[in-house]
Amino acid sequence: MSSDGEWPSPSGSPESPQSPESAGVGRYVVGGFVGLAGLLLLAEPVVDPLAVGDARIPMFGLAGVALAIGLDLGAVVFYRAGQRTVAMAHGVAGLGWTFLAVGPMLGSGTLLVVGLVVVIGGVLFLAAESRKWV
Repeated sequence: MSSDGEWPSPSGSPESPQSPESAGVGRYVVGGFVGLAGLLLLAEPVVDPLAVGDARIPMFGLAGVALAIGLDLGAVVFYRAGQRTVAMAHGVAGLGWTFLAVGPMLGSGTLLVVGLVVVIGGVLFLAAESRKWV
């Protein structure tokens, strides 16, 4: 662990069931999904919506799905690497973005509101926690 007692070192911990090498690969996969979400968001103004059956899915909708997958996967990767705080941050954000991505697919305004509340609540919690680390 690092000197602050909260953030584990990037090399992983001895009690972690996952090796640092496999955690590194997982981090690249997580980063790839988050990067894909950013690229899809940037492509929104210049790329037509994707036609799936009768539905037309805009790029920002696909960006939300890619972000949700990346964050949810990040929760698993970082938890297995022994980085519980980082895993919790990814898990809360991933849950919120999953609700935000699935809500429109199901036509549920309630899921959209719940997702927004989870994301904002997670941000506020992490902001409050970050005061302890500074």
